[in-house]
Amino acid sequence: MKFIEIGNQKWSTQNSIIKSFSNGEKIHYCENKEDWINSGNNKIPSWCYYNFNEENEKYGILYNGFVFMNNLNISHDGYRIADFVDYNELNDFIGGKTNVDDLKSSDGWEEIETDDDGVTVIKTIPLKYDDKYGFNCLPSGWVDKNGEFYQLGSISKFWTCTDDDLGKLWARIVGFRFASVPVDPKNGYSARLIQD
Repeated sequence: MKFIEIGNQKWSTQNSIIKSFSNGEKIHYCENKEDWINSGNNKIPSWCYYNFNEENEKYGILYNGFVFMNNLNISHDGYRIADFVDYNELNDFIGGKTNVDDLKSSDGWEEIETDDDGVTVIKTIPLKYDDKYGFNCLPSGWVDKNGEFYQLGSISKFWTCTDDDLGKLWARIVGFRFASVPVDPKNGYSARLIQD
């Protein structure tokens, strides 16, 4: 795993593919929609590939939020999953949420044009970014609590390890802006490591 300094922080340059907790215990792997739904309903910490397809590991893996709502943690040689404060510091360093394009990988992003129904894709237009800081944010998409996948190529959503005290977990969204939202932990998002 590679890391890069951005301001006073040191971030991983790829989405996490760690499949076990720091104590060595394996995180449950979901191979299909039914397994994903069951894991969410039973609050089982789990992960999957986008579209349940191993070929998509290049985007990292998608975790449900229950992975980050316990004391086991995910770590790697002095690095841990980023929390809400870490992302706020990154946001400040890049000059605010409207500068989110500076974090995007140089390729892999696309603009999707849809029909009037908002669902039927007419065409996709490749987008190019400078990846100004080397963060290399890939458009990894996400999976909802029902095992439906969305927005590969146009958005990336990252879990933090910070809950909102109401049963949800804070996430950072890299899309049009660098947004912060509390989210249902049954969803599946990517994760990034930062130096501890």
